[in-house]
Amino acid sequence: MKTRHAGSKKIQSLINFSFTIPYLSLFLCWTVIPIIAGLLISLTKWTFISGNYQIVGLKNYADAISDELFLKGIQNTLYYTLMTVIVGNLVSFFLAYGLTKVRVLRNFYRKVFFMPLLLSIGVVGIMWQWLYNTDFGLLNHYLGYFGIRNINWLGNSRISMPAVAMMAIWGSCGFNMLIYYAGIREIPKELTEAALIDGAVGHRQLWSIVLPLIRPKILFCLVMSTIGSIQVFEGAYMLTGVGPYFSNYTAIFHIYYQAFRYFRMGYASACAFILALLILFFTTVLFKFLGKHEEYY
Repeated sequence: MKTRHAGSKKIQSLINFSFTIPYLSLFLCWTVIPIIAGLLISLTKWTFISGNYQIVGLKNYADAISDELFLKGIQNTLYYTLMTVIVGNLVSFFLAYGLTKVRVLRNFYRKVFFMPLLLSIGVVGIMWQWLYNTDFGLLNHYLGYFGIRNINWLGNSRISMPAVAMMAIWGSCGFNMLIYYAGIREIPKELTEAALIDGAVGHRQLWSIVLPLIRPKILFCLVMSTIGSIQVFEGAYMLTGVGPYFSNYTAIFHIYYQAFRYFRMGYASACAFILALLILFFTTVLFKFLGKHEEYY
């Protein structure tokens, strides 16, 4: 009897495991194998066009960290990430917090804020090029009422990257806003009512009740924003390209050009792994400082 029970339990386990085989197969083919292949390519000198390759070890990594153009791309990427992650999450949070206080047309506002995510990057890029146009752009038109005229948003090396960041914040804040909104709505009313009785109102309630209880949501939004910002490419490519004086030249631009213009696949793979380590570092830091408080949620 025990043998039959153990046999049926083993069969059930095998059946349960069989449901994971399609996912594991796709994960192996589209994630594990490409990562291993990219790592091996990064150790070679391979031009993609010719079938010849030469094993060079860590030379590609050494060349990458000594390449001034790649380092400039890393610097621009961090500058962009700093703007989009901090400003974007602040905007998203306060939009969400404001929506919890609004009762009229709340669903309408949520849909409006989320709508930019439904637009393709091509449409968004063309729209913002028109908004930033020096001669007839809508942004310069309204700034003209304050005596500010003819700002070259996309041609000035000092403001072209903030201009790209502004477009990215507009396009992505709706997603984070919904995450923050759901987290705030999950807070039990008993806690906020008890805080009101104790005299915690306004910013005190926000700081002492809301922020600690939505810490996991903050961690999630910061991590996803950081990963997306470090991988920035299509928005900047559509709006300005590398920008004036390479002001918008990010690390992904460098990888793209090295791989698909100069066909230096080994070097581009090494740059990609360095960028992946950078993403891993920042996400680890975020989990270190915010993840440890998750048990209070």
